[in-house]
Amino acid sequence: MPFYQCIFHGQRFHIDCDDGDPPICGFYSGRKTFAPDETSAHAKLLNTFRSEERVEAMMEQSREAGADPYVRITELFEITLWGYLFGSCPRGFIFYDDSPDETSEDSHENEE
Repeated sequence: MPFYQCIFHGQRFHIDCDDGDPPICGFYSGRKTFAPDETSAHAKLLNTFRSEERVEAMMEQSREAGADPYVRITELFEITLWGYLFGSCPRGFIFYDDSPDETSEDSHENEE
């Protein structure tokens, strides 16, 4: 049975931060699984991820704040057994907010 890894992208979230930072509006995360084919892997990964306690809590908090959050798989690729057992996969979350990127050209407009 083939092994797969994916990258999730959560968008349109609204998660307030305790420290006064702008609310989190999205994230990236990754997971691995095994399945008979890519279509089955996609469905299995998405269903399992959406049912994780932390993801459910973030979606509920976002809905309560009036947002319409959703999660999709942006990349799905087959990996080897070695990659499944020992390869790295970003199981945590990489969060981002709606503020402009500090390294973008727009943030340097008024500097001179």
